[in-house]
Amino acid sequence: MLPPNTAEVSLYKSSGRYRSSGPTNGISGVVPSLGTYQATCADCKYNFWALDQLCCQCKDIHGKYHYTCTPGAYAWMSQPCNPFVGCPDIANCNGQLTHTYSYLGCPI
Repeated sequence: MLPPNTAEVSLYKSSGRYRSSGPTNGISGVVPSLGTYQATCADCKYNFWALDQLCCQCKDIHGKYHYTCTPGAYAWMSQPCNPFVGCPDIANCNGQLTHTYSYLGCPI
């Protein structure tokens, strides 16, 4: 079975580490329970058929929004947690969506 192709249906629902949430300030989809990118990104869209891609308008440290995408989002979030670095997460790192782990946050 293929994952859903809209953020509203939920890119993350299958991992079990996330809870669903209603849209806030134009954000659609789900909010990670260890939440990162959804706190500072808006108008998020997920498309499995376009390289398993999550795209959003994400705010940088100066308050400017940037259109940014990260490929392999579903595959990344489907990985198991690691006791040393935490669970897979997608973060807004100064206006760019980035694959990271919950204990690490944004790379320097």
